[in-house]
Amino acid sequence: LPPVVNNTATIVSGTGSGDYATGDIVTIKADSKSGYSFSNWTSSDASIVFENANSSETTFTMINEDVTITANYSKNSGGGSKPKPKPDPKPDPTPEKPTNVETEIEAEVENGNATVEVSDKDLSNSIEKAKEEAKANGTEDRDLVVEIKVDTGKKNVSTVTANLSKDVQNTMIKENVEKVVIKNVLADITLDKTALKSIKSQANSDVQISVKTVNTNDVHQSAQQAVNGRPVFEFTVTDTDNNKVTSFGKGNLTISIPYKLQANEKANSIVAIYIDENGVVSRMPNSTYSKGILSFETSHLSQYAVGYDSLAAFTDVSNHWAHDSIEFVLDKGLFNGVTDTKFAPDANTTRAMILTVLYRNAGEPNGTSSVWYAEAVKWAKAQGISDGSDLEGNITREQLATMLYRLEKSPTTNGDLAKYSDSANVSTYAVDALKWATTEGIVSGNPDGTLNPQGNASRAEVATMLTRYIK
Repeated sequence: LPPVVNNTATIVSGTGSGDYATGDIVTIKADSKSGYSFSNWTSSDASIVFENANSSETTFTMINEDVTITANYSKNSGGGSKPKPKPDPKPDPTPEKPTNVETEIEAEVENGNATVEVSDKDLSNSIEKAKEEAKANGTEDRDLVVEIKVDTGKKNVSTVTANLSKDVQNTMIKENVEKVVIKNVLADITLDKTALKSIKSQANSDVQISVKTVNTNDVHQSAQQAVNGRPVFEFTVTDTDNNKVTSFGKGNLTISIPYKLQANEKANSIVAIYIDENGVVSRMPNSTYSKGILSFETSHLSQYAVGYDSLAAFTDVSNHWAHDSIEFVLDKGLFNGVTDTKFAPDANTTRAMILTVLYRNAGEPNGTSSVWYAEAVKWAKAQGISDGSDLEGNITREQLATMLYRLEKSPTTNGDLAKYSDSANVSTYAVDALKWATTEGIVSGNPDGTLNPQGNASRAEVATMLTRYIK
């Protein structure tokens, strides 16, 4: 949700001072002081919880009032001989660039299928030339990387195949080629030398290395939701008898897929997914998306697709109890993170935020008002779910339940709150709403038998209640 700037954080002896919305994640860093060592952070409000109060750089979640955060220091002990300064650590050596052997081949294209034949003679000549240049430059000890560039011109292709003869495979292995890269318009395929040796051993013949686009309608029904119209590819290595080589022992392949972000997609939520023959979808744990390229490593070939994981961007929800509900509201576009990497599941939620979320769920368009929640407030008043007061105040569990109850036109309910030990704390206006919400499973009690009706509803609790309500 757009930020509501209404509280000031003052950082004493550090950086990070400024105005923040309730629930914002604030990053602070202590100043360096000669002769002193940083000790810890303290706050003017006991409700502030630091991610690590003993770290000179940390974060905390902004509360709904002004707060002062202080960096504390201890004086370094004096006396004795002056310690010798430690030498600056040596920087990690810059990885040596490999010796690239580039060969560009014009593809034969027929009915959308592009094919290239790698010539052993041309490859051998290219390797020899590259080795001579490396020797002249004093870099002959560097790895050899063969890049086969498949030129399809401006033709539309759905399949790209590179034919590697048995002789070509032998040459690459004999010359100790570290990697083979098949660069093409669909998806680049990189094989390390262990994978190349495994292919040669299993096939013992010429091989075809292919990438094929898969029509999303042809994807297994079980995987349709995960794919959601994004690109799907099938990668294969076959021998002359059309037998597939699908695994490569300890060898690895790197797949690099160009992908343009669609509307409302975030780069750090783009992931690679593997689809097996039964339509079971698995996320590739090492996939990365950068500069328009989705890359991942694998030791097995099959169908792979561009996927989207709303939670992938956030570092604070992977093990949270509300993980599934948070994913649901993110996927529906009801919530955003408080930063690019933080969702802040345990932060409080303001009434303005709730009205905006409910407004979004109703499918209402964004308004043109300069105040981000103005259109949502107008809508909420018209629906009779809120009078629009105390918009920057935190919403309680009973208040949220009441809003949802009113959205449902206050149905008759036979619920009973007597089983909750703190039922007497329920406000009169919220009794029927909580009876309804507990009966419908939208609100559940705490493990200690309480309902906590007047407790502030955290973002995680709101996500959970909304998920149960919508589903």
